[in-house]
Amino acid sequence: MKYPLEKPTILEYVRDKHRRKIGVMIAIVTFCADEDDRIIIGWSKCKVRAEKKEDTDTFDRERGIHIAIQRAEKYFDYYFDTLPIPRSMILNFERFVKKCKNYYTKNGSKYTFPTFIEQISPTEGI
Repeated sequence: MKYPLEKPTILEYVRDKHRRKIGVMIAIVTFCADEDDRIIIGWSKCKVRAEKKEDTDTFDRERGIHIAIQRAEKYFDYYFDTLPIPRSMILNFERFVKKCKNYYTKNGSKYTFPTFIEQISPTEGI
C-alpha cells in the first residue's frame, strides 16, 4: 500500500552519537471508510555494526521509510514486548509513540491505535 508522506504523517530520524542518521520512525494515518481511521507506527534502523564490514549498510531515506511502513502494517496488532525493535531504539521508540498519541488525540479525532500503545506508560515528561 502506498501512503502519501504529508500531514498528518510524523517522521523522525534516529541518529547515532555523532548525529548521523541511522534510522527512521514514522506514524501515518490510514483512512478507512467503514471504521475509525487507523494510526500505524513503524521503524527501521540500518545495520551499523557487524563482524564483517561488508555486512553493514548505510542509511537510505527512501528504503528506511519503506521498511518502517511495512513494519507498521505488520505489527499493528502486536504487544509491545513482542515487537522486534532493536534494544538501542527502545527508548526513542517509546518517546516517539507517546508523542504520536499526544498529537493524534489532542484534537478529539477518533483513531484506532496499534495494540502496543496501551502498554506504554502515560505521557508524563514529554
